[in-house]
Amino acid sequence: MKGDYPRFRAAYEREDLAAHFLLTASDLELIAQCRGDYNRHGIAVLLKPLWYLGYFPDDLREVPREVRKYLASQLNLLWDHTEHYPADERTRWFHLTLIREQTGWRASTARDKEVLERWLREDGARSAHTEDDLMEVAYERLRDGKIELPAEKELRHSVNAASHGFFQDLYACVSGVVSLFLQTNANSDTTPGSPSPARRAGDRSLYAAQGQAPARARIGR
Repeated sequence: MKGDYPRFRAAYEREDLAAHFLLTASDLELIAQCRGDYNRHGIAVLLKPLWYLGYFPDDLREVPREVRKYLASQLNLLWDHTEHYPADERTRWFHLTLIREQTGWRASTARDKEVLERWLREDGARSAHTEDDLMEVAYERLRDGKIELPAEKELRHSVNAASHGFFQDLYACVSGVVSLFLQTNANSDTTPGSPSPARRAGDRSLYAAQGQAPARARIGR
């Protein structure tokens, strides 16, 4: 649904697998830099979800089995090797670094989150009128910059803060305009030749005391 944090589907048709997880020539060149079936399959299962989700899966077992098998078949592997990946944490970090260097993606920083929140508050919220819409705008903004998505809780916090900030700014702007409008009208009421508000109030009080209303101009037939 709109605004949901990107996750894998419960199931994929063959066409969906080809659309999202087909290894390109550049993908295969990157994978070829790794030795051993475990490592080649492991880096492939890290690489394609990055483009699909916008972040690396914490555990390859989170990736649906059909996706892992589809990637294995493209590497001419007979079975799923991800159960034994990685051999150690250093291998995983080496592969993450290799993918980032080759693709241009990078991990998000505290500075990235500050910049995103400010952009959402000042620009993104102008066209995204709900928090779900603003989440979608945030995903698109990060992906366009090849910045990996922060954890869901962190990203939602930034979006909520930006949304509240936008409406606070809007309220302050509207209040300022209304205040200026009232002040301008008050000034025009006291221009030379026009009765003051106090005078008009006095006139109304006089009519009320006499039980009369101001005479209306008669229009002849």
